Amino acid sequence: ILDRLQAREYAVEAEVQLRVAERKAKGEAVDADALEKDSEFVRGVAVASGLSDDEFQQLRSEMREGFAQQGFKLDRAAELMQSDQEFEATQQLELLQKKEEMAALQRSQVEEKLQRLRQ
Repeated sequence: ILDRLQAREYAVEAEVQLRVAERKAKGEAVDADALEKDSEFVRGVAVASGLSDDEFQQLRSEMREGFAQQGFKLDRAAELMQSDQEFEATQQLELLQKKEEMAALQRSQVEEKLQRLRQ
């Protein structure tokens, strides 16, 4: 029984992956809400899975939770990337400011030296 259930689960996962890849290739949204609202997507997964309505509804609920978790992970990764980019930009700005300060200091030192030489 376990082997049959696992085979069915793999078929469902494979169908979901295939349909998500097709949507991505077409440039269509693949977030949980878009997939859930796409009746063709849902129907295709149901047909491929061979599940009863009750079984499929449970799977659909699990899929929704899985997509939500992945969405959270992707959102968190995007936040981290954004904060890394902001940190890097801040460091670059500080470096430029220090270089400008050094250049201004050097300029004033050269101007002072020039004035002393002219006297």
